[in-house]
Amino acid sequence: MRRTVLGLALIALAVAGCGKTNPEPRAAPHATTTTVSYDGRLHRTYKTAEYDASSTSMGSWRMDPAPADQTLTATPAQILTALTTRDSFKVWMAEGKTARIWFGLFSGNAPNPNAPDGRLTGSHRIEAVPSWLVVVDDIRSVGSQSNEPVTGYALTVVADAADAAPIAGLEISGGEAPPIS
Repeated sequence: MRRTVLGLALIALAVAGCGKTNPEPRAAPHATTTTVSYDGRLHRTYKTAEYDASSTSMGSWRMDPAPADQTLTATPAQILTALTTRDSFKVWMAEGKTARIWFGLFSGNAPNPNAPDGRLTGSHRIEAVPSWLVVVDDIRSVGSQSNEPVTGYALTVVADAADAAPIAGLEISGGEAPPIS
């Protein structure tokens, strides 16, 4: 059900080719490996560990599968290109990393705009926002409890737009990424 497409150029070609992918992808030099579900869509609900529909926490969110007729504004290639140019994420998109990406509907909490004096003003609930869930595997970082490096994953949710504006913060965790499909 999943096909591996190597390199951003191959993703763009696959999307342009009405979802058809090359059955024998070839590696491009210095490319991030990207895995896209066979149609690029989320098929099962994904929830954060602390998800609670009544919570105001920014870490409490879920992604649901989008209806089959939901139109995508951006392609996986556009989303990944935008992420590789963003300082907060490009370090995780380095050569040799594997990025997995799914389209779905985000429901959770978004930050309110800051008050005129710069104070934070909390969050507000948003529901069923067309978005992309992106996971990058094999991230090496220093754990919060020790100075020992750990291997884990980075996970974020971005808007379904060419600029891939962040919707959920970047989460970096040790261990294996949660099962997402």
